[in-house]
Amino acid sequence: NLDRHGVHGSGLHEIFLGEIGWSEASQFFDDPYYSHLGWAGDAVKGFEVIAATQGYMRERSGFDCSVVSETISLRLPSEALLKMLSARWSGISATYVDETGVVVAFDPSANMAGPSTLLVRRDRLEQLLQARGLVVCWVVQGEKIDAAGAPEYGFRARRSFGGLVCWDGREISGGVSFEAVEGSD
Repeated sequence: NLDRHGVHGSGLHEIFLGEIGWSEASQFFDDPYYSHLGWAGDAVKGFEVIAATQGYMRERSGFDCSVVSETISLRLPSEALLKMLSARWSGISATYVDETGVVVAFDPSANMAGPSTLLVRRDRLEQLLQARGLVVCWVVQGEKIDAAGAPEYGFRARRSFGGLVCWDGREISGGVSFEAVEGSD
């Protein structure tokens, strides 16, 4: 079920970056009504599952005028991951630190061009997974399409792929498989 349905970290846009994980606004929006699932045990039968990351977006044309150059789209630690890492926002970009000020997680796209992603200190994540008996899972889904050009744009062939890769802090397991090629004929 996890590889078919997944547990997706929602996209936050209702609150400010520095409010995530501690403020009254953050607690208010941490609700299934706003797509914050918490420990989504019902999503995957037999397992307690939670999204490790959440999206964050702030549009340039917002009413508060705090974003003036371009729309911001980031990946941040979910509130549950922040609590488990004992981390908080540093006050700088999308960087999160522990109680001693050591950076434990950040999105590099906040400071340089590139795709949005969350990076977490490996040693802290290994320690967390082993101490709590948790596993990080990446759901991989996609397809490759061979499509005709303009003006028809019809597809000639398509191949889907998907799988599940897990890491317990020691070993990586799982894999990705490819389905048969579907042709347009």
